[in-house]
Amino acid sequence: FLKPDSKAIQDYDKFRKEFGRDEFFVIAITGEPVLNVEYLATLKELHEELGRSVDYLQSVESLVNVRSIYGAEDDLIAEELLEELPETAEQMAVITERVRNKPIYYGRLINTKEDATTLLVKLLPYVPTTLPDGTQHLHNLADEEMFAVYNHLLDVAASFEPKFGDNAKILIGGTPASG
Repeated sequence: FLKPDSKAIQDYDKFRKEFGRDEFFVIAITGEPVLNVEYLATLKELHEELGRSVDYLQSVESLVNVRSIYGAEDDLIAEELLEELPETAEQMAVITERVRNKPIYYGRLINTKEDATTLLVKLLPYVPTTLPDGTQHLHNLADEEMFAVYNHLLDVAASFEPKFGDNAKILIGGTPASG
């Protein structure tokens, strides 16, 4: 949209150099019903794999770790939605009710048809490196590092896509993926 030598791009690059980058990927999984025991187990497995294997990771957000706040008798309970994976139809019904009673989840983590969900993969704005003298130094996440993460995400997506079902499709987007 803008030429690389435009003042707006130069100002933006200066800002990123001073304050770090705010880069993220959105992983969308479409084509299969989300609110069932097997799907959520696979989603949790993917979420945990991303947490283990993605370099420069700040956080992963999905239905797995979204906060679920609800009342139980005289208490207010705040926990991860999938702190305990549902194993029975009754437990799944509780999770489904919690999701359906929180409009904030729709359009962000699950679509209204309940056949697509997203994971937000946030990267660190700065990368710590150890210099030869042993001191720590922070540098901005480089384009090459972001593209390495993107390629890793593509590999993880390819390995997980069949686990979600025959009609499942995993798509990856975000600034680093389009750049």
